[in-house]
Amino acid sequence: MTKSQSYRAKSPRPQIRYGNIWTAIQALSRIHDGPNGQSIPAVVMDFYKGMKGGDAHRPGMLKVVVLAMADAIKSGTRCRHALQNIAMRRLARSVALMPLNRLEGWLRDDPRRARFMPTTSNTRSDCLRAAWLEEGREVIADVLNYAQAMV
Repeated sequence: MTKSQSYRAKSPRPQIRYGNIWTAIQALSRIHDGPNGQSIPAVVMDFYKGMKGGDAHRPGMLKVVVLAMADAIKSGTRCRHALQNIAMRRLARSVALMPLNRLEGWLRDDPRRARFMPTTSNTRSDCLRAAWLEEGREVIADVLNYAQAMV
């Protein structure tokens, strides 16, 4: 039996499943806060590749969301709604510190983001920040849904 035949003869690796949503979220966070050189499960890498989708802005948003949730879980939070609120607060802090030109670039990079723009707002920067937070709300939902699917 040749080497290539032996590789083909091996059964596919079982898909990783986690015991609950909390451990699944912590697994997702390991890509950001885990030790260097650790192996990342394929289901986690698939999620990050799917979320990035060629966008330069979503990975940064995803990092903020996942780390906020992982920190909350380490602190003992076990409520899905509380995790959403904690992640939104962390995103709000993050977007408040962003320069306007970066937010303009975020909007320009994907024309579909215009649907997040509120119709009423005081200034252009307020409008952009609100739209960025709306996309963040979608990222939070995606993280929670994917973590649930990993269980």
